[in-house]
This record gives sequence, C-alpha cells and structure tokens, in this order.
Amino acid sequence: MKNNRSTVIWSTGAALLVALWIVATFWSFDEMQKTSDERKRTFIVLDCANVLLSNLGDAETGQRGYVLTGAETFLEPYLKVNKDILARLDRLQQLTLLKEAHKKADELIPLVNQKMEEMAQVIEVRRSQGLMAAVAKISNLRGKALMDAIRAVMADFIQCEAAVLAQRDAKVQTAMHWMFAVLVSTSLLTLLFAATFVYARKRRADTILESEVRYQQLLEKAPLPLFHVTKEGLIDFRNERFLHVFGYTTDDVPTQTEWLLRAFPDPQYRHWVTTQWDAAVRQAAAEDRDIQEIECKVTCKNRAERIITISGIKLGEEYLVTFFDLTARKQEEENLRRMATVVRDSNDAITISDFAGQITAWNRGAELMYGYREAEALQMSIWRITPPAKMAEKKAFIARLIAGEAVTSFETQRLTKDGRVLDVWLTVTKLMDAGGKPIGIASTERDITARKRTVEEVHRLNAELEQRVHDRTAELEAVNKELEAFSYSVSHDLRAPLRHVQGYVDLLARETGAQLSEKGRRYMQTITAASHDMGELIDDLLAFSRMGRAEMIETGVNLDTLVQETLRDLETTAAGRNIVWIIPPLPAVLGDPAMLKLVLANLLGNAVKFTRTREQAVIEMGFRNAEGGGQKAAEQLVKDTPRDSSAPQCAIRNAQSEIVFFVRDNGVGFDPQYTHKLFGVFQRLHRAEDFEGTGIGLANVRRIIITRHGGRTWAEGQLNEGATFYFTLKTSQ
Repeated sequence: MKNNRSTVIWSTGAALLVALWIVATFWSFDEMQKTSDERKRTFIVLDCANVLLSNLGDAETGQRGYVLTGAETFLEPYLKVNKDILARLDRLQQLTLLKEAHKKADELIPLVNQKMEEMAQVIEVRRSQGLMAAVAKISNLRGKALMDAIRAVMADFIQCEAAVLAQRDAKVQTAMHWMFAVLVSTSLLTLLFAATFVYARKRRADTILESEVRYQQLLEKAPLPLFHVTKEGLIDFRNERFLHVFGYTTDDVPTQTEWLLRAFPDPQYRHWVTTQWDAAVRQAAAEDRDIQEIECKVTCKNRAERIITISGIKLGEEYLVTFFDLTARKQEEENLRRMATVVRDSNDAITISDFAGQITAWNRGAELMYGYREAEALQMSIWRITPPAKMAEKKAFIARLIAGEAVTSFETQRLTKDGRVLDVWLTVTKLMDAGGKPIGIASTERDITARKRTVEEVHRLNAELEQRVHDRTAELEAVNKELEAFSYSVSHDLRAPLRHVQGYVDLLARETGAQLSEKGRRYMQTITAASHDMGELIDDLLAFSRMGRAEMIETGVNLDTLVQETLRDLETTAAGRNIVWIIPPLPAVLGDPAMLKLVLANLLGNAVKFTRTREQAVIEMGFRNAEGGGQKAAEQLVKDTPRDSSAPQCAIRNAQSEIVFFVRDNGVGFDPQYTHKLFGVFQRLHRAEDFEGTGIGLANVRRIIITRHGGRTWAEGQLNEGATFYFTLKTSQ
C-alpha cells in the first residue's frame, strides 16, 4: 500500500514535474519564438528606415545636380523617391509596434512631405526661372534644415527600435536561462525529453544566430561609414563604407586614440574635436539619448580632407559611431555660391528675359552699364534698353531663336537710362524647359563703344598715314629718278672731255715723245693713268646708275654656277698667286642672276685684291641660316638642296626663308671704327697708291642686296687680321 502510495506520489510528482517541464518548455519556446519574430520585425524596420534616409539623400543630391547642370538625368533618384516615398512611410508605420516609434513616424511624415515639396519647388524654379533663381532658392537653407530635422527624427526612431531590440535580446536571454533551469531540475527525465529539448534549443539558437548574422550584415552594408568602440577604447568593428571613405584599416587605427591621431593630425584641431565629442557623449549619457552630431574635417589615409558630421548611439559603456560625408554637398554649395558670385559681380552685363521681353535676372554689370538698379530692372522689359532703330532687329532675332536657329554672338546697340546709345557685343544662350521648349534668353553683353571708336580712329589715322606714305614715296621716287638722271648725264658728259684728254696725250706721245725729258714722260704717264682711273670711275658710276633703273628678273639662282663663272673671270687677276679657295656647295636662292654675279665679282674681287700682300691668301665663302644655325644646320641645308644646276628653282627644306652668306679673307682688313663707311659711294679705307679702286663696288653690293633683293649687308674686320663681308638672300621656294 505504501509502495503504491509512494508510486502514486512519485508518479504524481513525476507527472507534475513532467507537466511543469512541459509547461515551462513550451512557455520558453513560445517566448523565444515571439521574441525572435519581434527581433526580425525590428531588423526589417531598421532596414526600411535606413533605405528611406538613403533614398532621401540620393534625391537631394540629384536635385542639386540638376540645379547646377540643368541635365534631367540627375532627377531620376528624385522621381523614384517621389513615386514611392509615401508607400515607404506607410510601411514603416505598419511595421513598428512601438508607441514611441509610431510618434516619430508621425513626425516624420509631414517633414518628408515638406522636404519633397521643397525639392519640387527648387526644381520648378530651375526649370522656369533658371540657375540664378534656383541658387537663390537653395541659398535660404530651408532644404538643409528640413533634411537635418528628418535625420534627427529618423535617428530618434532608430534609437527607439534599437533600445527595444536590446530589451528583446535581454528577454531572449531570460527565457534561455529559465529553460536551462528547468532542464537542470528535470535532468532525471528521459533522454527523449532531453533530446527533444536539445533539438529545440539548437533550432532556436540557429534562428538567433541567423538574426545576429543579418544584423552584422546590415551594419556591414550600411550606406554610412561607422565603427564600434568598446569600453576599453578598441575599435572592434568597422564597415565597408568606412574603409571606402577614409581608407584606414584595422592595422592603421586599432583604437579610438589611433583614429584621433590619424584623422586629426593637427594637435589643436584634434583637441577641439575631442572636446566636442566628449561633451556630446556626456550629454547623451546624462539625457539618455543618442550622441548629437558634430561637424568637422577628417584627414583620410590618402591625405585628402573630407567634411563630415560625427554622431553615435550610446550602448552602455560602448557606443556605435556613425559618419555622414558632407564633402560633395559642401562642394556643390560652394560651386553654386561661386557661380552666383561670378554672375552677380561680373563687369559684363548678364541679363535673362522671357520671349515677351520681361526681364527676370539683372546682375551688377548690367546695373553699371545701363544705370538701372536690379529691383528697377526686374519691373521692366528688355525693350526699355533697345534703341528704336534696333527694335525690328531684336524681334527678328527672337523669332529666329524660337524657330530653332543657332544665334550665339553678334554686335548691336543698347540704350542706357540716361539716354546714351552703347555699341555692345551680345552673346546669347537659349533657355529651355523640361520638355525642350524655348522659354527665354540669357545674354552676356559687353560695352564695345570705346573700342569701336578707337578702331575707327585707327582706321582714319591709317588712311591718312597711307596717303602720306604714298605722297612721300612719289616724291622720293621723283627725287631718285632725278638723281639717277643726273648721275647718268654727268657720267656721259664726262666721257667726251676725258676722251679728248686721252686722245691728245696719245698724239703728244707719238709726235714729241722722243723729245720729252724724263720728267715730262712721267707727267704724261700720270695723265694717262689718271684718265684711265677716271674712265673706270665713270664706268662704275654708269653701272651704279643703271643698277637703280635696270629691270630685275627674279628667279631661282644656282650660286655654285655663278661662283665658278666669277672665279674664271678672276683668273687673270689672281695669276701667279698662292690662293687657297674654300667654297663648299652653296644652296639655291631667289634673285636676279646678273645682279648677283656682280655682287660676287665685287666681294671675291676685293678678297683677291686685299690679300695681295699675303704670301698665301685664304679666301672662304660659306653660309648659315638666318637664325644663326651652325655647321650642322648648314650641312643639313646643303643635303636638302639638289645639286642639279638645271633645276635652280628647288626648295630648300627644313631651313629659314633667309640665308646669310659670307666672304672671308686673311687680307689687310680694316679699322672697325670705320665700318659704317664701307658701303658708301666713294668711301675708301685704304690709300689709292696701295690698292686700286673707285669706291663704288661695295655701294653697288649694298644697292643690289638691299634695294633690289630685300636683303641685308654688313661687315666685320680688324686691321691686318682679315675681313668678312655678309649678305642675305631669300631661299628658293
């Protein structure tokens, strides 16, 4: 009976224990299942919130890109968000089960609606009124304030969900602890119950692990850079976006201290950032809320600086730090400000008007040029500054623009407030709406009145100058003709008495020569020599005179041929002398062959004459390009010059259009202080007793080279050290 009672008691106890174990087990399983479902919902809510915030950021970036460029492709993110933003907000409300989160979602809806409305207004202003009006719309910072408010509400929303997530995690832990306690107290139950419990525990643990992995992946793929800091100051987690934006790996910044040293290398700035962050952390702990954002500049691993805001979520003694990159937005804002400043402060008049003529934009340059203040100009039409004579032109121009004709720049006239008519250079841009329809004209207008007056005055002065040059040239030609006629006449008139003198001297020598004394015969020889010199002088004067009147035949000239002919002519003069000639192949040139032969005859003849006192005369003729090219340039010039004398018109490639030729000798030279006299008529630097000549040869050289061939002549020399004579000619083209 006792045994039966004990059996009943044990059976009852076992049954109660089994029942208790079953109830506790099912309760624990149920709590874990509910908590797991709630955690899944929380992750979905967090994911939805992050996507919503990211989409709003993309829409705002697209809107700013469209304002800056006017390209419709930038509006794709905005249009996508505008299409489904309300559905996302509604889904966010439906998913959250928290009263506080519902309140935040309710606060979020009007803010998002206002933000979308603000973006729509800016886009419409950009489409209808243009860049300057859109920039002014953005500059009021209402869009930034709305976006900051949305981020703040969203951060509170996420904080609520994160806090509930932590509570649910604690609830899971409590349920698991209770389950373990029940298992310990019922350890004597059958292996079937133990196996069932272990199996159920493993299933739930796998579910929790999956949730943790998903949470980890959510943080890893988050669109904002973030890292987690332990209570010891270690950075035990950083996501992909952090590495992409800042470039610092775990080895670079393993701790928060290392992060501060690398990200803020300037000690004073680092102290400021640290002070601001510590104050924000303390305030968050005191008020039990998220760490409020601070704006600062971060130095990345590649030494680039980025403008960011730093905020975070306090997790006990640890916290999750998040970053929001403002660099692109700040740059866009700065570009817009700069563009607006350039347009506003430009000295050129910049105006925008619709096709009806109503002015919609008027910058400082327009105020200075036309005298109307901006507020005054915006109340009037473009016809106010169009002179009556240009009304028809302006209307025709607008009609051509509307018809699609490309009209970019032209000269016209404008009327100022005080009635002055300005000549302006107009550069226009046709403004289009979203559908590609022309809606207005943006024009840049530059005052060219003074420049036109200057050009007209220059043209007038040039006309006067040309007339004066023409008159003076005619006078000079008349004088030259008179001088040439005089020289020719004098030369011919001198020949008759000279022939008489020479003839009578010859008769006197034949009839009385034997009766004359030695002194008389010397007198007659002197008269004969003088008359001979006088004849040469007359011949040279005639040649000099004819050179100014002779018709010039310009053609390709082979200098090698002319040099050889000249040397043959000098054979008699150079007979019996030791002369070394150094003359390389010469390039072809443009000129009159007969005149150039006379130049060579004078220069080479002078070289032969003035080296008469040398035991061995060295006479060299060479050339170089006009830019001073040396031996290599000369050799290349010769290589490029065909040696076929039958084709003297060949082109000299890879050379300048002018070649410098020289004739150098080792003769008696000349005093360099008298160089300026060398090429003058009758200018001799040596005594007639020492070297014969009339002083006309070099003057002829200069007249042929400079007057007839458009070249240059000059000379270099020293007494008893030789001389070098230079002249330039055009290459054969």
